[in-house]
Formats: sequence, structure tokens, C-alpha cells
Amino acid sequence: MKKNILTFVNVLMAVSAAAALMLSVNSCKDDNDDEDEVVPTITWEKNPTFATTELAAKMDVELELEAKDGIKGLTIKVESPTATFIGLLNGMVTIAGNKSETAPVLDLIKDPGISTALAAFGVPTGSSLSGKTDVDFSLSTLVPMIMTMSPAANTNHVFTATLTDATGDTCVKKITFHYTGK
Repeated sequence: MKKNILTFVNVLMAVSAAAALMLSVNSCKDDNDDEDEVVPTITWEKNPTFATTELAAKMDVELELEAKDGIKGLTIKVESPTATFIGLLNGMVTIAGNKSETAPVLDLIKDPGISTALAAFGVPTGSSLSGKTDVDFSLSTLVPMIMTMSPAANTNHVFTATLTDATGDTCVKKITFHYTGK
């Protein structure tokens, strides 16, 4: 009986921890504990709940970034089992600590390599983001590139966007794209 209770408690704690992790991965918070402050937001009109989306050759990944106090930072961590895609992204990254064989971090404001490379895809970077309060942010041309790099069937490609405003408040949104395959 005692062993069953301990097992139940351990399972309950694991489920609670997983739920807390999920909430923290898709959350916008006030780091300054100012209840009246408006925190930054990332919204996706076509997918307001950020539900997992099937990869396709043409996609609508039009996000809106809002930061009343101005955007200070925007990073996107990309986790993908498609090595060719990860290699392409790592080739763009010039901040050494942001390169990774499995999950490079794209700093869209501070990394000049990312700024130059993503401009070709119409993705706002650098001064197009820094200090702005409202930015239309499109990943509609970048995300479908995964399809051209022979992704394995039944794989997820996760983009975790972290938006930081001038006061240090953050908004984190996990955007998952699934490839079912043919």
C-alpha cells in the first residue's frame, strides 16, 4: 500500500512538472511583477492556439509581434531532425555559442549573419525589429524550406520564439510543424 501511494505521488509530481513545463514554453510574462504592465505578445491569427501544423509547400505562418515598451530581443531556437536544414541554419549563425548540431539559436537582432541571410526570405531582422512596438513577422517562406531537404516521415520541427521587450519582459511561443511524409 505504501509503495502504491509513493508511486501515485511520483506520477502526480511528474504530470505536474510536465504541465508546468508546457505552460512555461507557451507563456508571456512580466519579469518586473508590475500588474499594470502590458507584456510582449506573439500572435498567429491563422493558428491562435499554436497547435501543431502540418508542413506544406505553401504555408501561412504570419505572426504579429507586439511589445509596448519596444522590442529588445528576438531569438528562435530551431529543433529539427533534418540535418541538412540544421546545417543550413548553422551556416547563417555567426554567434559561436548559438550553433548546435540539433538546435541552433537564431538571434534576429544581434547576429549579423542571420540578419543578412534571412533578409532574402523577407524575415524582419536587426533594425527592422529593434525598438519597434508592432511588427508583422513572417516565417511563411522559411518554414517550407524544410520540405525541400528530404525530411524523414513523421517528424516534428520545432521553432521556439522568445520575444523580449526593453523592460526585460518575455513572451515564449513554441511553434511545431509536423511532417507526415508520403
